[in-house]
Amino acid sequence: MQSTITRLRVAIALAGVVFVVGTIGYLIIGMSPIDAMYMTLTTITTVGYEEFTGPNVGVGVRIFTMFVILTGVGTAFYAFTLAVQVIVEGQLREVLGQRRMDKKISKMTDHVIVCGWGRVGKAVANDMISNGIPVVVVEEDGDKLTDPEMPAVVGDARIDATLIAAGVERASSLIAALDADADNLFITMSSRALKPDLFIVARTRSESGFDMLIRAGANRVVNP
Repeated sequence: MQSTITRLRVAIALAGVVFVVGTIGYLIIGMSPIDAMYMTLTTITTVGYEEFTGPNVGVGVRIFTMFVILTGVGTAFYAFTLAVQVIVEGQLREVLGQRRMDKKISKMTDHVIVCGWGRVGKAVANDMISNGIPVVVVEEDGDKLTDPEMPAVVGDARIDATLIAAGVERASSLIAALDADADNLFITMSSRALKPDLFIVARTRSESGFDMLIRAGANRVVNP
């Protein structure tokens, strides 16, 4: 995909060169700056320029316009084709990457699910990974997940389907590390219902959250 992006940049640069050369050419022929730019742009984009046609238009203008058509239209079409290719390749890569990730997670067992890729979630996950413990991250904001090799599920951890996609039924532990106590409470209750023997560590930011999360099914509650 990187080579396609490079070619797209070159094509856009060439289109810019054609526009500049075309404008200068029409200026030399005798058009005003506005008419020269307008003539070049309408020729490249093939939207028409009826006001510049007719018996009063000189041979020089016609010949130069044919040159702009041959170079400009071809360059613009090439750039458009590459732009579409970049979009399609990006979407295809995203789909294939997600399928590969789903397949990878489906083979994992006795792993730890870390819900929330914030300060606490990152610290916990990185510590576990450094100790050889398999981890699956669940994060709603996919832009935060910058490591393509990190087993991760983009979605709302409060939804059962997201936890199931992370392999909660095969996991050994789950860490609810979201910022809000209410979210961690919901995750604790959902994951406990999905796997009764799951070891759950929940984060709280208040004193009242300890008892509440324990009653909801957390094995341990921490306030980092």
